[in-house]
Amino acid sequence: TPPEWRVETRDSIGAGANDGTSVPLKWAHDAETGAARYIHDTEVVDERHSRCGKRLAEAAELDASCRTLIAADLLQSYNSEWRFGRVAKADGATEEFEKPALTETELAAKLSPTSFQVTGGGLLGFWYSDGEVFWGHSVGLTSFDGLALTNVLVGMFG
Repeated sequence: TPPEWRVETRDSIGAGANDGTSVPLKWAHDAETGAARYIHDTEVVDERHSRCGKRLAEAAELDASCRTLIAADLLQSYNSEWRFGRVAKADGATEEFEKPALTETELAAKLSPTSFQVTGGGLLGFWYSDGEVFWGHSVGLTSFDGLALTNVLVGMFG
């Protein structure tokens, strides 16, 4: 037979949320041992999942915007310089190569997010791996006006 559980409800400030709101927590205690376990309140969990889903969608939109801005800034450089090069062969000779030209959309799709920095005062940094488009250099976007992304600087590192 399952143990008897005594259920109590408390409020915990900020638990499960980063916005400082109160979240009702339900705890059950085993009547015999006193062991506690959290009981999920379906309404609270559903509301938190909905809020989290919204934040994830916003992050995906922000990522897409950053990749598009980076691609728009670096596309000309890739298509006119970075896609051409030389590779060493086994006999020591070099051979020229040419990677295909890319569209802005294709270049943006090759970028993968690696880090996000918040340094205050509206200064945000977004860094991406280049998908070997720029020979392994990291590419980034610094926003000087926060999430507005209207005052940005695109750069390369490495």
